[in-house]
Amino acid sequence: EPDLPLLHCDAVLLAQLLDNLVDNALKYSPPEAPVELLARRLGEVLMLAVRDRGPGITLAQRERVFQLFQRGDAPTTTRGAGIGLAVCRAIAHAHGGELSLRQRAHGGCSVECRLPVRTPPAPPQKEHTP
Repeated sequence: EPDLPLLHCDAVLLAQLLDNLVDNALKYSPPEAPVELLARRLGEVLMLAVRDRGPGITLAQRERVFQLFQRGDAPTTTRGAGIGLAVCRAIAHAHGGELSLRQRAHGGCSVECRLPVRTPPAPPQKEHTP
């Protein structure tokens, strides 16, 4: 989306959040299915979403997968200890945001991070001397 605002954030942590989400999406999606990244302003928040076409996560598991050492029930041989989404949620919370998961209409998941947009400080005024 054009003209997205700057975020007041720890860039290293935000990069880790996105890396974890993209890694999950690639692990659980079919090789031929695209993984989509979306950045959109929604009022006073910026939404960053990673969307896949994997097997999805059942309604009963949608909150559980954000807990430490939890993974979805999808049959998979992928690696991981089940801490990635818990770390991502902690990063979102540390920035005053939220991390949630929703099922996509045609299969897969959208993991959405909503972060607050702060009003940037006014630029310093130059003093005029006569």
